[in-house]
Amino acid sequence: MVDPTKLHAFIIHTKQVDRSKSLREQLKLLGIEFEMVESKSAWKEEDFLLPLHKGPDLYRHTIGRDLSLAELGGSLGHQYAYREIVSRKIPWGLIFEDDARLINKSFPFNLLDEFTKPTHINLAQHTRTLPKFKQKFEADGVLELIMPSTWAHAYLLNLEAAKKYEANFDRYGITTYPDWPYPQPKGIDFYISTTEFFGQEDPGISVTLTTERLKIPMENIEYSLVRPISTTRLVKRLLVAKDLGFLYSDIVYHELLLRLTVRISRAVKKCQHLLFRKS
Repeated sequence: MVDPTKLHAFIIHTKQVDRSKSLREQLKLLGIEFEMVESKSAWKEEDFLLPLHKGPDLYRHTIGRDLSLAELGGSLGHQYAYREIVSRKIPWGLIFEDDARLINKSFPFNLLDEFTKPTHINLAQHTRTLPKFKQKFEADGVLELIMPSTWAHAYLLNLEAAKKYEANFDRYGITTYPDWPYPQPKGIDFYISTTEFFGQEDPGISVTLTTERLKIPMENIEYSLVRPISTTRLVKRLLVAKDLGFLYSDIVYHELLLRLTVRISRAVKKCQHLLFRKS
């Protein structure tokens, strides 16, 4: 059983669609207290979401394409959960989108006592994660990342990380979809569990943010930190950011320091792989 004073779960859903029946049953079996967080539906609450959309120009420069109202509503649900964690001073929040499903029951919750800094731990393994080339934190069961995993249907974050996300939202609003903070908040340590504890319902069976995302073609791929960015693209982002009140320090951190860290890490990993093959 999990100590309810340390961990509380939030399931993000809309009142029009709730796919969380099996997840709720699984959490009860694990002894994890949870509550439902109602987000906004792109199909039923368009008038609410439209004013939150910052215009296609921003999103094309930050994530490579426009942001759909479905993604906007999904991101808003995550922000609602962060606000609850902060306002109620919950030590650890376990965030789920309602299409998450339990696939491994053995998560070592006692591991959470070892994290003292603002921490975000993704609980679903994915091949697009970017691990740090030097692990600063030694702990069984997690891998330190440069940035969040690209899936946000199941993850843990502590109170201090929730405060940083909330502050980012208060300053910038919704600038991207939920599993890709832009600009990435400074001072959060990101990890992923080496075991995949929660999967996602098959998109062929239910409509998910993933299926909505795939409908929108990518206009450019320089938003990705794994790729070099042209000077022209960087200048355009800075100008867009200035118009929208972004702090230059946040953009420089995201576009230069993070991008450099990612590229160094990838180069080191590639060299390690080549050396291992030769040996």
